[in-house]
Amino acid sequence: MSQINVNTVNEYASANGVTVDGVLIKDGGIASTFITGLTGGLEEADVWWMTADITTNADPITANLSRANATLNDKLGTGMSVSSGIWTFPSTGYYEVTFQTMSLHQTNSHVMNIYIYGSDDNFTTQDVVVEAQNRGNSNEWENWFISTIVKISDVTNDKVKFRMQRNSNGTFFGNTSGRTSFTFKKLGDI
Repeated sequence: MSQINVNTVNEYASANGVTVDGVLIKDGGIASTFITGLTGGLEEADVWWMTADITTNADPITANLSRANATLNDKLGTGMSVSSGIWTFPSTGYYEVTFQTMSLHQTNSHVMNIYIYGSDDNFTTQDVVVEAQNRGNSNEWENWFISTIVKISDVTNDKVKFRMQRNSNGTFFGNTSGRTSFTFKKLGDI
């Protein structure tokens, strides 16, 4: 077995990268200047709260949205942005999107729905990505969530939004401790 000792390895052809043990390394492709081993990890994670109750239908949820800000809450990376209920991702990649809510049924056989919608044209058109329905009786509390994975290949046009719907009296609860929350985690690059 041979050993080569060098201080610098330059690419033979610009932008092609260098392959070491089957791993292609390109200029600017490594986030850290000091590497002890190649490990993966989340690059983006962000949690937002709905800070006030909703007692009507909301499509999309546009008001009282705030990034989680309790003692240990913080975002990882750039974080999400939202405008008029439409959510913009900070970078391309695969993301897990979770919508969690607490609700109160105020009449018997009361139906409540939550949705995550997606669009690849900035909501000129849209599709339901995932939905859930909850039927409950009077004064019944529920805590429920839906989750999905989306592929964001264009941060200008690939967006999501959240919707709440009810057929009669019911409350979706919001406050500054996460009764209703929206969580975004970047799982990996495209």
